[in-house]
Amino acid sequence: MRGAVKVEKDFFCSCFSVLFRIESNGVPLWFSIILMSLHRPEQGLTRLEIFAIVAIICAVLTYFLPFPTGTSHRERTIVSNDLQELIDYRMQDVHHAHFQEYLTMKSRERFGTWKRVAEAGSPEGQVLLGLCFLYGIGAPQDEAQAAEWFRKAAERGQAEGQFQLGQCYALDKGIPGDEAEAAKWYRESAEQGHAEAQFSLGMAYYFGEGVPQDRTEGIEWFRQSAEQGLAESQSFLGTFYAGIEDTESIKWHRKAAEQGHGHSQYHLGRRYLSGEAVPRKETEGVKWFRAAAEGGHNEAQYMIGVCYFYGIGVAQSETEAVKWLRAAAEQGHEEAIELLQKIEGKSEE
Repeated sequence: MRGAVKVEKDFFCSCFSVLFRIESNGVPLWFSIILMSLHRPEQGLTRLEIFAIVAIICAVLTYFLPFPTGTSHRERTIVSNDLQELIDYRMQDVHHAHFQEYLTMKSRERFGTWKRVAEAGSPEGQVLLGLCFLYGIGAPQDEAQAAEWFRKAAERGQAEGQFQLGQCYALDKGIPGDEAEAAKWYRESAEQGHAEAQFSLGMAYYFGEGVPQDRTEGIEWFRQSAEQGLAESQSFLGTFYAGIEDTESIKWHRKAAEQGHGHSQYHLGRRYLSGEAVPRKETEGVKWFRAAAEGGHNEAQYMIGVCYFYGIGVAQSETEAVKWLRAAAEQGHEEAIELLQKIEGKSEE
């Protein structure tokens, strides 16, 4: 019954939306009808005018007042927009370092609405509520509850819900791990154009996790995802084509690097430093090493330390060299540890 109510509600909302957009001589039809009726009150209203006025009133009520599901069209629109904003933010936040922060900020003013709309059957609300349970934001952390809300949304065809359910199966979050189930839900989502699901399905095929290994199929899914701008897929393609088709490799690494992807920034740094398939330009190499190093990439931290130590592409500076080598060493980079010991030993002599 709830599904039937939602279909009826969406149908009427669509009809009224069309009505509002109809124009006569550049003026909204509904506005024209009201003006006409006011200018000839002695004639009364025609049936068409009465219908239009009733339709306008119904449209307003539909947008603001709750249907039998207990939520209004306005609330559902807000929730749908909230979810899309979160997905867009996660796509731009290459390392997902601030995603939970953003979700926390949004949930402070919206959690009640998300919960109400989710319980009324909105797949978008169910995904948002699932994310809150997954991370313990606005509610106690409960991965099993999160997986259950993702499943509700996934079974209704919501792409983000399908992706998140796939993640739960892949990472053993709230439900027993199952690579085949993960791949199944990734596919459902990927076929709807979900970029992160396409990347995850690409990984499944490339490494044979939950599906028969098929690297050609994997690369195709990476490409679809990369073309939508997902830096992780762009970087993977850049690495895949390295040594096979360098122009293609550089193209994809550059796209990912410009979005802040550390591995691709490091890769471009190496190419410019060595002149491999690009004109040799040490200053450009250092630029990309610095970008990756500032994001915490330990290989890039080691390389920029080396550049400062020997004066490659930058003015020689032992202080800067030690700073970056120490940062790499703290992440367990063995060559950085060795060079740092050499520098510090020399200073003590």
